[in-house]
Amino acid sequence: MTKSVCLLLLCALLRAHGADVKLIIDTDLGNDVDDVGALAVAHALADDGKVDILAIVHCTGLKVGIAAVDVINTFYGRQDSIILGAYKGDFGRQVGNQDNYISQSLLRYHPHTVDNYDNSKVLECVAAYKKALMSAADNSVTIASIGFPICIRDILRAEPDLFKAKVKAVYYMDGGYNFGCNIPGSSDPSGDCKNNAVEVSVDLWDSGIKQVYQWEGSNIYTGGRFSDGCGGERRQNPIKDAYITNIPYQGRRDRPSWDPITVHMAVLGDNSIHTSVTRGGMYIYNGGATEDFHPGENKNMYKQNGCNDYGDATYMLDNLFCQLPKAQAVNSSQAKLATQ
Repeated sequence: MTKSVCLLLLCALLRAHGADVKLIIDTDLGNDVDDVGALAVAHALADDGKVDILAIVHCTGLKVGIAAVDVINTFYGRQDSIILGAYKGDFGRQVGNQDNYISQSLLRYHPHTVDNYDNSKVLECVAAYKKALMSAADNSVTIASIGFPICIRDILRAEPDLFKAKVKAVYYMDGGYNFGCNIPGSSDPSGDCKNNAVEVSVDLWDSGIKQVYQWEGSNIYTGGRFSDGCGGERRQNPIKDAYITNIPYQGRRDRPSWDPITVHMAVLGDNSIHTSVTRGGMYIYNGGATEDFHPGENKNMYKQNGCNDYGDATYMLDNLFCQLPKAQAVNSSQAKLATQ
């Protein structure tokens, strides 16, 4: 049996059996390029059979945000298998600093099936959550919230019993930016985002759902290896193109890694990237801008303690960034088989 045939059979087997982790990613992709890195981590781990990506929702009013998500899904060959959702309210509708690489690189140079959130393929974020959760087994879904938890608040308002039956864990990229509704150069004219993190925290307080608040990333700089040549041709790799377009950052050629770490932990576990967590109770105040963690409280809430090996964490994430999609290898193998 040839290596090409073995590869095709392996990929088919992985798809048939699925992965243990069923993931929904909730992202504000656009303002910072680390959301792109986070999606690359999820797709690379999906190629490795570690996770099934059920849905990706975009959580600000930026119309082209979900189109950039579709670019990345298309690159990895999952443009038809992942449910797409978008918040379509007032919060973040002004572009502000949210289009640092989407229009000038991702949508300009890379294949995609969606131009903006008006496409019929893109559900409103509550409908996307509902569709993904209804298809999942009870207590099976993990959410990586790497943006503003406004869509999580809305699905909890609309379908609290469904959410609490299906979701087993939520991993938040934590902090005043995401929880405090802060988009540089944009606004929240109707106040729709205000207090969303507070409301989610209260709603899930005694739900039994595991909640992990992750803040590490400012000391772990990733994406620099793209400038050394990894990832192939820039205009054929949207992950590489986004990073090169969006950096340098403060004179560097790489970027902090808050969101990629959150997704990595959500898929592979709390200790997966030289990290650990402490159990306790998380109290969120001032519209989400202030937090107070009480270690030792008997809640299913955890605060990440940081990373104890920045160098290896960078190496691990960059390996996933640079890993080319298995869909490309499969397509290449199929083409070779067709000519034999």
